[in-house]
Amino acid sequence: MLEALLELDPNFPPVLNMLGYSYIESGHPDPAKAVATLKRYIEVDPSSPNPQDSLGEVLRYTGDDEGSLEHYRAALEIDSKFFSSQLGLGDTLTLMRKYDDARSEYDKAIRISENDRDYLHALYQKALVYFWEGRAEEGRTALAALAAKVRDMKEPYAQFEIASGSAMLESDYTNELHQLRTLEESLQITSDGMTGADRGQSLAKVLCEEARIASQHGIWETAEQAISKLARFAAESGDLVVGNNYETARGYLLAAQRDLVGAADEFSANRRSPLAVQQLALVQQKSGDSTAAAETLTQLKYLRAPTVEWYLASDGARLLR
Repeated sequence: MLEALLELDPNFPPVLNMLGYSYIESGHPDPAKAVATLKRYIEVDPSSPNPQDSLGEVLRYTGDDEGSLEHYRAALEIDSKFFSSQLGLGDTLTLMRKYDDARSEYDKAIRISENDRDYLHALYQKALVYFWEGRAEEGRTALAALAAKVRDMKEPYAQFEIASGSAMLESDYTNELHQLRTLEESLQITSDGMTGADRGQSLAKVLCEEARIASQHGIWETAEQAISKLARFAAESGDLVVGNNYETARGYLLAAQRDLVGAADEFSANRRSPLAVQQLALVQQKSGDSTAAAETLTQLKYLRAPTVEWYLASDGARLLR
């Protein structure tokens, strides 16, 4: 569809932006096309920082970190307060393991943030640097302090991000499940500042994570309860994100019970979660479908970002204790 729109107007900036991301996020990623399209986006909209920002992000997905930094900095030359690019510098430097430099760039992002949500997200990303460094206990202390700050500020999106990230970064699975259940209960209540759809999708992600952890540790009843809640929720809401989390949760349970074909089918619904994509590749490998597994690992490669899920999928879990 986007390519058809470009035939009507080859210089339409929004389409070039969306198409650049689509090429890297599709089932068959084409980084060369993604980069070329975003370079074209820069050509047709040179006075805006967003084209440079988009290319900076996509280059990080491809592993071209120096190129990523170059284009984030180019965006900031156009607009020195362009928050996304300032944050992006910290994100890319984190993945480059230049942790002190990353903290410095996050501090700049914190200073130029213009709303509580951006401000708290930058603080959250800075706290996560401890985990990438292998200093998990210091990271948990930083997240706990940030959680207290967010409670006072009553910013619901940041509250969810920090609470879910803190739970997933626990070293003990029983502690994680306890924190997830607490978060699940809080999301049952309508919150000022968070839309109903976002609250529902956040709840679905929590239930999916409960199913993942419970399945991995053979706590079948807990996993089945979470999946049952997701099934009802998906049927009632008709929300595709909720539905994808339901299928992903079933995938974790089926994989743990060695139903590889069923698990692969369920995991195929969610190609944006590094943990789900990683599990899909594993079940494909175990079932002998090496071609599909290789394609899935290619997709996983281009999900590279300094998120909790990428951290866990990239073997960060061994650093949590």
